[in-house]
Amino acid sequence: MTLLAIWLMMPALVVAAPQRIVSLTPSVTETLYAVGAGARVVGTTEFCDYPPAATRTAKVGGGLPKTVSIEAIVALRPDLVIAGADGQQPLVEQLERLGIQTLYLPTIGVEDALRMISVVGEEVGRTADARRVVDLNRKVIAGVAARVAGQARVRVFYQVWSEPLMTAGPHTFLSELIQLAGGQNIFEDVREDWPRVAPEQVVARAPEVILGADYEGANLSVEALRARPGWAAIPAVRHGRVVRLDGQRISRPGPRIGQSLLLVAEALHPEVDFSDLWAVANAVFQQP
Repeated sequence: MTLLAIWLMMPALVVAAPQRIVSLTPSVTETLYAVGAGARVVGTTEFCDYPPAATRTAKVGGGLPKTVSIEAIVALRPDLVIAGADGQQPLVEQLERLGIQTLYLPTIGVEDALRMISVVGEEVGRTADARRVVDLNRKVIAGVAARVAGQARVRVFYQVWSEPLMTAGPHTFLSELIQLAGGQNIFEDVREDWPRVAPEQVVARAPEVILGADYEGANLSVEALRARPGWAAIPAVRHGRVVRLDGQRISRPGPRIGQSLLLVAEALHPEVDFSDLWAVANAVFQQP
């Protein structure tokens, strides 16, 4: 059963709209602000850094169960704690045993994220605003699909990490973005979500574009990749198609999905004009 199916069967957990919310996941934090409930967010994790207002909330830890302070959460007197990151289920159960209202919404892919936005909107009494955010993102997704439909799929290697060399497997948000943007993940046949791969495997699969997050810095540059044995022959390296993307946006399946998708689409298809879709994607955080 999919996460979407499970959420569809879930009854409403909060009767009155919560006024003191703690978010333990960056994508949820962004969603709360996007639907107009940011003023009610009293606590977040250290990783919740967007929008800028989120950096001024009380910090309860790093997001993983071992780094989150239960005491800090309790001290904020929340009437709702929302989690969603991998490994946070035990933390949610611990909070529930303390009598704290919780909501656990793990997001794996695009549809999960859009459903998460809708559920959060319902829980905080901002259903119409959540619908607007979802509709804007769906418009971007459809717009990108229409523009890349006639383009040849581009073979893509996504470098998650350089040492050890890691990539994104087929069941990840990153791989789904690549597919929606008209690309083909060259490691779509692996089973793991975040597999280690051998440099020789990348050479053999000859990606036309190499992507990665900006936090990789110099480790993801044409010069650095050309220095790896055999990599100078890779089409992406040979033609200089190595692109560092905003790691904050492309790693968070939340209300900025449209922006994430456009970043990838522009990297894969620079010949296509996506400029009008940016206005749609950027409207997510612009209250009507």
